Parts: sequence; C-alpha cells; structure tokens
Amino acid sequence: MQTNLHVKRLAALLIAWIGSSQGLSADENALHELFQKKCAECHDKGEDMEEPELTKNTDLLALRGDTKIVVPGDRVKSELYARLVLPADSKKRMPKSVGKPGDEDYREPLTEQELKVVADWIDGKSTTPNTKRRFIPTSEVLAQVAGDLQVGTSVGERRYLTITNWYNAVDANGTPLVNDAELETLRLGLVKTVNSLSTKQKISKPQPIDEEKTIFRINLSDYGWTSGLWEEIVKFYPLAVKLNDANEQEIVGRLGSVRSVVRADWFVFATTQDPLYHRILGLPGDVKDQDAALALERKLGIDLVRDLRKPDSVRSGFEKSGVSQGNRVIERVSLTHADGTPGYYWKSYDFDPKQKDQPGGDIFTSPLGPVNAGLTTDRDLQFKPAGSEIIFSLPNKLQAYLLVDNRGRRLDKAPIEIVHDSSRQDGVIINGQSCISCHQAGMFGATPKDEVAKKVDVSDAPKAVKEQVALLYSQERIAQHIDADSRSFSEALRECGVSPDTKPEPVSGIYRLFLRDVTAQTLAAELGAAGNDSTALLVSLQRHASGKVQEIASKLASNIPVPRRLFLIAHSELVNHLGFGKPVDFVTHITPELAEIPNPGKPTPVIPPKPVGNVIRVPQELIDGASSTAPARPVVKNERPIAQRGAIKVKFLPPDDPQLPPAGMQPAKAKEPAEKTRAVIVPKFPNSQDQAAQSSAAIESARSRK
Repeated sequence: MQTNLHVKRLAALLIAWIGSSQGLSADENALHELFQKKCAECHDKGEDMEEPELTKNTDLLALRGDTKIVVPGDRVKSELYARLVLPADSKKRMPKSVGKPGDEDYREPLTEQELKVVADWIDGKSTTPNTKRRFIPTSEVLAQVAGDLQVGTSVGERRYLTITNWYNAVDANGTPLVNDAELETLRLGLVKTVNSLSTKQKISKPQPIDEEKTIFRINLSDYGWTSGLWEEIVKFYPLAVKLNDANEQEIVGRLGSVRSVVRADWFVFATTQDPLYHRILGLPGDVKDQDAALALERKLGIDLVRDLRKPDSVRSGFEKSGVSQGNRVIERVSLTHADGTPGYYWKSYDFDPKQKDQPGGDIFTSPLGPVNAGLTTDRDLQFKPAGSEIIFSLPNKLQAYLLVDNRGRRLDKAPIEIVHDSSRQDGVIINGQSCISCHQAGMFGATPKDEVAKKVDVSDAPKAVKEQVALLYSQERIAQHIDADSRSFSEALRECGVSPDTKPEPVSGIYRLFLRDVTAQTLAAELGAAGNDSTALLVSLQRHASGKVQEIASKLASNIPVPRRLFLIAHSELVNHLGFGKPVDFVTHITPELAEIPNPGKPTPVIPPKPVGNVIRVPQELIDGASSTAPARPVVKNERPIAQRGAIKVKFLPPDDPQLPPAGMQPAKAKEPAEKTRAVIVPKFPNSQDQAAQSSAAIESARSRK
C-alpha cells in the first residue's frame, strides 16, 4: 500500500512537471482538453486554414492575439464565445450541429461549466490569477540599462533585448494580457532565437538585469556577432525613439549606438527571416544566380560526390510527406565545423507532382540524382528536384536552415505548390522561422519510411543500379541518424531551458505575438508611456489632425483593434504628436505579413507597381481604393503569392505562358483560382509612363470585378 501511494504521488508530481514544462496553467490545460473533446473534429489543422485550430495543441497565445476571434478581457465581443452561446437550433452555433437531439449528427451545446472555462480564459480570470503588475515605462528601462553598464568588464559589446511591453500590456479588465506562463515562453523563445543565430560552440543565455526579468543583456561575442553586424540588424528597427535623457546619453556614449536597446519580439520576428536570418548566419545566396547550396557545402567542407560514398551517408525516399506536395528524398552526410565540432548536414530533394511523368521527375525510376552528385552518368537515373531544404547543425548543436530552388539558388520562401507550412494561414514556408517552428524537436516528428529500396529491388533495373540503391537507401540507418541527431539537438535545446515538447513552440510564439493587433488597452504598453494611461493618450491623439493618427485614435476609441502594419506605419507620427521623443531613422523592411514600412525621415513617393517578368502584383488596398491607411509604396517582390484571407493572389508566369495576353493589350481576367482569391495578369510595357497606365488599368479592372 505504501509503495502504491508513493507511486501515485510520484505520478502526480510527474504530471504536474510535464504541465509546467510546457508553460501551461491548469486553466489552459482544461481549455485544451475542452477544445480537443468538443472542437477538434472540425477545427483540427487541415486544408481550410480560414478556421482557427481548436485542439489540444492550439497555440493559446496566438489565438488570444487574433482579435477577429478573441477580444481579450471581453467575452461578449469575442466571436469564439458568441458562437458558443447561440440558441441550440442556430445554424451558426458551435459546436456545429445538424438535426435534432437524438439525431446522429446532432451535437449538444456546451454545458455551463464548459462555457465558464472559455469565458474565464477570455476574460483573463483564472483559478490561479496573475497578480497585478506595476507599469515599467521606457525611462525606467533605460535607467536599468545605464546602471548595468556601470558594472563588469567588456561593457562595450553589451546589447539589450526587452519584453517589457508585454509585461505591461493589460486587457479590458486591467488583467495582464500575457500571463506569467506566457511571459516565460517569451523568455525561452528569446534564448532559443539568439542561440539559433550563433556561430559559437557554447549555448549562451541572455541575462535578466531587472527583478521582473523583462530586460535581457546579451554579449555580442557570445554568439560570434560584432557591433557592425548588430547595426546591420537594428537599422531595420522601426520603433527606436530618442528621449534625450541622461541615461540614454550614458548608454549611447558607452555603446556607440542609438539602438542598443530593442524589443525582443521585434528582434525575433526580424532575425528569423530574410534578409537578416541569412546575413547573421552568413548563408550564401546574395550573389545573383549563385548556387547557394554548393557554396554552403564548400563553406562547411562538404563534397557530395565524395561524401555520399562514405559508409555513414544515407538516403531515404518516399512518395508522401507532411511537407512536400510530391515525392521527397532526404539524405544525410557528416560534417566537421572549423572549430572541430562534429555535426550533420541533411538535404531534402522535393519534387513537383506535376512533373512526375517528366524525365527525372519520379524518384522510383530515377533514384540516383541529382546530376551534381556524380552517382551515375545515366541521365535516365538522375532525378531532377524542384527544390531543396537544407538542415545543418551549428557548432552549439542547434540547427540552421536554407531553402533553394532546382538550380541551388537561395529562396526566402518556398514555392507553395512544392512544399507548405500547415501552421501558417498562408501555408508559405519562410526560411528560418517556419523551419525553426516545424523542426522544434530536431529532425522529423516521425521517421519517414524509405520506399525506394524495395521498389527498385523488385523493378527491372540493372543489378548494378539495385546494388547502388541498396547501399545508399536504408530505412535502418536513416532511423538511427534521425534519432541520434534529434537527441543531439534536444540536448542543446534543453541547455537553452526549452523542452522539445514546449507548446507553443516559443520562437513562433513570439513571432506571432509581434504581429498582434494594437488595442486601446495595449497602447500605453506599446509606447512605453509613463503612467500607463491609455485613455489619456487616446484623448490626446484624437485632437491630432493627421489622417493616420486620427484614424488610429478613432479605431481604438471605438475598441476596434489596429493592425500591426498600420501601427508601425504611423508610429513616428504617434510618438511626435505625444511628445515621447524623436523617432530614429530606419530603412524599409519588407516582411511576409507587413507591407513596406516607410522611413519616417524620408517621405516615400507614390510609384506604380513594378512588373516582375510579365506580371504586376496589385495590392488589395489599391483595388479596394486608396485610403489613409494604405502604404505609400505598393509591395513588389519577386516572390510566390501569399494566399492570405482577402488578399489578391497574383500568379508569376513565364514570358511564354499561354495565359498571358499579347504585349500591349489591356489587362485580361485570368481564370478564377479554386480558392477565394483572384488573379490579375498584366502585360509588361516598355516605359514608365505606360507602366503607370498599366498599373491604373489593372487596378480599375480588378475593382470592376469585385
């Protein structure tokens, strides 16, 4: 009996430890259980990314940040709760139900207790409530940093990252918007990010310098960074403000930078995607048409022609994967870093399912590619991938990533028709952020089973080919390497204080947190305003005549959230009007979710969209009609379309594509895509005047079809 009691106590402790290790409170665990039981059948991750995921794995931090679904602190205005309390016979009631009680497809409404679980989570109530927090203004942050610079050595290479804005943020009830467990997720995400950008052997944790653990010191050399690299990073920082107080002057004098203290959420958001992710890690691909994969292999001392013939090199090929839309081959070779640290280099070869019947498009009939691997001179046996994902270990045993096309050229985002990220609404894989999130436990969630060796063995392929395939493709050896490399990665991750099972994955958690809309309650926290009086700030802003600022003030006063993009565009005007200091100049930064953010020091001229090949990308704002909230300069990038909610989807087509009208014709309506997006295809004109005319014609054409 005593033994059984001991076992039960041990089990209880273990369960509690598991829950805490994933950063979830008892209330959040209860919400996850409710979602899994009552919602997951329809709201699991799948093809329809318009609907929120409501399962045991739901990222609650991201869900709470989606103001279309949840208004923190206000259950009545939250779509999630409103749909749950509709009459039982309502067609919009959730859980979705058909028929009457007793029918097979009828689903009972939530009980009062179940509704309370959802309501309390939205309202910020909890059986283990967070204590009210004192507001930490920007001036106090600077005072803390200035004080920290008075002690220790090598202070010149110190920089500071803060989560103070989220510590300060409150909901409509004055309850902390980001609870203590979520704050810890932010801290873990920061640790993981800086070490995932490190070229050093040792895992180095940012050190908190304040009692609340919201201001973190990093030493640049701990990660192989320099002050010059830091300035390359923070020249994109759109939220820097000069206060011109004594502490700020002390910091600038000691560190030689007006941007030595930046928000951690922005830092994680910006450095885990192009261009900063590639720049910090020194990933090749900046040179036009450069074979970035080959350049990286040479940098790491890898020669595939040589290394694929080594006994510890291995491949696995399979028809379906959770990422690739078509066939996929993965291969693994060993590497040794310049400092002597052993590591690994994984490369996937992903195939376009539309090219399966083309030469080299099927891995089961062409298993010995690619051409530059030197495995065979028989072109019929050389597969031809559409692109590749590369994963290699860093000296500290965390991982870095690179996406390339079929010619080895670096990609900022992967083509969605080849691979997709099911955790994002747009499905786009972003090199860096998507890879860090997907590979949170190391290599793969489950070991893919090789299908090539067996299929080739029973085929009519020559004996020599079968023997070569049998040596290279091995289910047993691929499983051993995946297990060993994942364990190595997990050990490094735990040195960061992060569990491979942490939910949400902390880097993606911060990434999405930065994209949260700004609300009336979070305005003071966003601006670091002393006094934490958002109401007073709104009164002041409403007196301002500027279109952007006035629009923001009107939205917030009406409890309408302001999109992050609009807030960043207007940030400098907000700061100037409120007298919070002088905005620091920054360069334009283009990201997947945010439009170009104009430089506050230099007015941006209105210029028409530039053609990419034969197609112009027409932003939704221009089709809807220009407003004061639209960016002055349309987003134009040589990229695959991003299928976002309500976005215009523009296909990038080769010059000889039959869908393109002859040069000089007026824009023609393209075939409607299957999803709820439209395509506008515009011929290229030879000069800027015609380009402006074509831009206008495209916009009017699209408006007329709304």
